Amino acid sequence: TAIVANDVTQVFNAPRGMADSAVAAYILASSLFLAAYFARGDRTSRMMALLMLAGILQTKNEGIAWAAFATLFIVIFELRSGLYKLAASSGIWVLLAAAPWTLFKHIHQLTNGPEEQMASLQTIRLESLLRVKTILMAHLTNIGPYSLPFLLVLCGPMIFYGWRWISKPVLALLAAQFAAYLVIYFVVADQIHQLSFMLRALSQLSPALLCTCMIAWQARRETAQVAAPSPLPVASADV
Repeated sequence: TAIVANDVTQVFNAPRGMADSAVAAYILASSLFLAAYFARGDRTSRMMALLMLAGILQTKNEGIAWAAFATLFIVIFELRSGLYKLAASSGIWVLLAAAPWTLFKHIHQLTNGPEEQMASLQTIRLESLLRVKTILMAHLTNIGPYSLPFLLVLCGPMIFYGWRWISKPVLALLAAQFAAYLVIYFVVADQIHQLSFMLRALSQLSPALLCTCMIAWQARRETAQVAAPSPLPVASADV
């Protein structure tokens, strides 16, 4: 909660009525429950993760992508574990959670995606390198807490040294969500508007990434402490 609340981007956008803070909180909570479920097969963590996915579905379009990716990961994990009924119930649960809002949008003919005009294939082909350069410059010059350079410097070593302990499915899930944001950036015509979206999108993922890395780093330290030989007892001298 503190990480979400102290993100500069979240603080700036919250009074403007944007739902990025809620998305960040749902991604953070569902990531931690998913990490516990993938590591220990804890059914309580599974149920809590599904509840968080049901919440993020109703929050923002980005939440639909996250819920879809997360559900896919859950179903694959359960199928590989031979839990076929559980896998079916996970998929049905998320579909039922998505049904009310989807039906509401259909009845009232609300837009199902970005209102901005989509870029043509010719535009994407001509501007692809320019868009890559623009997004890199925007992220790399935005030095500060929760910026891309900050996350790379802080999380990079923790991922490298804590690779054995980090939740790889959650890390892959965060990468898939960021890849979806990149796709949106390239297919929408208005490059300036989508650039601000990309900066906000990073703040949706940063709390979960930070917590996932810190949990792995703490597990690494605890393992090292257990493996370290205990010091020999010092014999007390008789006085």
